[in-house]
Amino acid sequence: MDILKQNFCAHLKKWKDDVYKGTVGDLAKELKVSQGQMSNILAGRKCPNEVWRRFVAEKIGVPYQNMIGINEDSQKNDSNRNTDTPIPLDAAIQILQEALEETGVKINDKQKEAVIKILREELKESGIKTKNGIMKYLEAFGK
Repeated sequence: MDILKQNFCAHLKKWKDDVYKGTVGDLAKELKVSQGQMSNILAGRKCPNEVWRRFVAEKIGVPYQNMIGINEDSQKNDSNRNTDTPIPLDAAIQILQEALEETGVKINDKQKEAVIKILREELKESGIKTKNGIMKYLEAFGK
């Protein structure tokens, strides 16, 4: 399962645990899935398609971008709305979020996942290069 779906399922579980007052069965009925499907979703084993995920986000009052961990505003916990504490953003997701906001470009989940993968590889390479550079400076200081 891709990172956006994982984030969504984790956010939904957190929202259910912190905000929702009914049972898993009650939530399943409200979200138009079976109780078994709801259990799998909350456990992070399966996550339905984007249409359903957007329906759920709207139904529970949490912006979809927040649910998938792409929106910085999701880190704010406003007690006047049904929200949750998001999974912390990694650097690749943060960079993608900023680029999407600055350009206004809309991309689908598969495209986001591909871009995040590329960003993570680039960040790893630059991190190694930076670490090697710092080690050279430290070695010079130690002499």
